[in-house]
Amino acid sequence: MNEENNGEISSGHTNRRQTTNLKVPYYVGDHFSEEYTGKHLKNVEQSVEDDYISNLRNNCWKEKQQSE
Repeated sequence: MNEENNGEISSGHTNRRQTTNLKVPYYVGDHFSEEYTGKHLKNVEQSVEDDYISNLRNNCWKEKQQSE
């Protein structure tokens, strides 16, 4: 961890948002709201939710495999 930034995330994605539909949290940069509106915002949120669901399915599958 870099002491110069006092342990803060240095990637620039520090603003927490959540998707409208499933309330999945995700982080964006400072200018996200200016750059993504309307259809573009819906596409981003759909992608976030698709990734979340895919990850959830994979984790469930792994747990099921380990318990058999």
